[in-house]
Amino acid sequence: SGDDHGDVGRNSYLREGWLPPDPPSGHGRHDYAFQLFAVGPGAGDAGETPGRAAVVEAITGHVLAAGLLIGSYSRDEPASVGPVGAAAPI
Repeated sequence: SGDDHGDVGRNSYLREGWLPPDPPSGHGRHDYAFQLFAVGPGAGDAGETPGRAAVVEAITGHVLAAGLLIGSYSRDEPASVGPVGAAAPI
């Protein structure tokens, strides 16, 4: 539609918006998965505050690229960083 922003669907509380990682203290590492989609023209409107099924229905047939981002977080442990060059080249 020419808009220069993305859309946000429902979170775990069934409300629109971002919720940060919030694992229980002392519970160890939690992994958070984010699906990312580049959507071309002609995608349908998923409606206001859509759930996952509505988003999938609206973009089916219009996805130009997709990716999966997995982030790990632990409330009580420092983050580890891999060695320089450990990531695969793009």
